[in-house]
Formats: sequence, C-alpha cells, structure tokens
Amino acid sequence: EVNDTLSAVNGCDSIVHTTWHVNPTYAQVQNHEVCPEDYPVTYSGQTFTTDATKTASFTTATGSCDSTITITVVTKAAPVISNVLGGALDQTVSVGSAITDITLTYINGTISVSGLPAGVSWNSDTKKISGTPTMAGTYNYTITCSGTGGCADATRSGTITVNN
Repeated sequence: EVNDTLSAVNGCDSIVHTTWHVNPTYAQVQNHEVCPEDYPVTYSGQTFTTDATKTASFTTATGSCDSTITITVVTKAAPVISNVLGGALDQTVSVGSAITDITLTYINGTISVSGLPAGVSWNSDTKKISGTPTMAGTYNYTITCSGTGGCADATRSGTITVNN
C-alpha cells in the first residue's frame, strides 16, 4: 500500500491511497522414475523417450504471471540377464550324464529357474545351472531375473533334452 499527497493548482491537497496486488509465480519440480518398458511417458504435456529434464511454462488462472514446472525423468534399473557362459541354454544329454554347466551373469535382480529336469538345479551361490538328469524327457525351462523396482522381469529360456 502506498499513500501519496498531491498538490493541486488551486491549493487543495489530495491524498491518494494505492493498493498493489502482486500475483506470485509458481515454480514446481517433479521427479519421476520409470521402467524402460514404460517409455514413452508424458508429464504436464512433455513427452519423454529417455532420461531427460524438461521445463514446461504455464499461465496462472488470472491470465498472467507465468509459472514453470521442471520435470526430470530417470530410468529405473531394470533386471537384466546379461550373459550366459559355459554350456548352451539348449542341451541334449543321456540319463546319468551331467549337463555342461550354464553360468549366468545378471544385474538388478534375483534369479529363479523353473522347469529343470530332476537332478539338475540352479545354485545362486555359484550362479550355475548344473547337475545330472535322472529321467528321460524334454524339459523346457525358464530363467527369470526379478527386480525390486517394479520393472518387468527379464527372462531367458532353454530346453534340456534327456535321452535314455
């Protein structure tokens, strides 16, 4: 508020009372973590296809005082089965003969393996699928790397054929 005294030409003084209204600007920061499979994503009209920081400008409801939103998108670390060493995922052996050990390299998760033949197992300490099948058959198995961040699991599959 401002008060000002104005002198008129005829000698009469006037007091002017002025009230100023200042509309604030707003600045907001948004941080989002997304899984790789979620791209593209859109926040506040800004589309992201990879990690980035973008700024969006908006006008307030009164039609003035531009405001900004700074949006940062970061990709979560998704589970990955990055390498298979040693034996192939697909193998053929005879009952009583050991498979060639399959060593897995993975990140951002824990491994589980389903569908292995009796006598063959996953060892999380050695990171190997190994063993000696005890029954003939065709065994389609799945390796799943499950993460903790809510992203899709990584999977690989193979077949162990066990002949008599």
